Amino acid sequence: MKKRARTCTKAYITAHWALGPSSMTGLSQAKIMLDMWSEVTADADFKKYISSSKAGRIKDQFICHAANPLTIYKSSWNLEPWRPDKTLAGTYINMCNPE
Repeated sequence: MKKRARTCTKAYITAHWALGPSSMTGLSQAKIMLDMWSEVTADADFKKYISSSKAGRIKDQFICHAANPLTIYKSSWNLEPWRPDKTLAGTYINMCNPE
């Protein structure tokens, strides 16, 4: 799951930084994020290891890593279902890994 999450996000990062953040509207960014999230959840490992009750907290961690300029280039994105559900804002404040 980690590999797919990082792979699909490379396209977003490339577009975001190569074209310039101002060239992408909030609407286009939201669409890209939804497309990336759909790719992650389509992975068989996601369905195998993540219960539907924990999918929201995984989504918050994923979106946080993809959108947060302080965490985009972390060597690994740990999308961990055991972490508490702190909403996207709370996850963002905690550098994508809420405790």
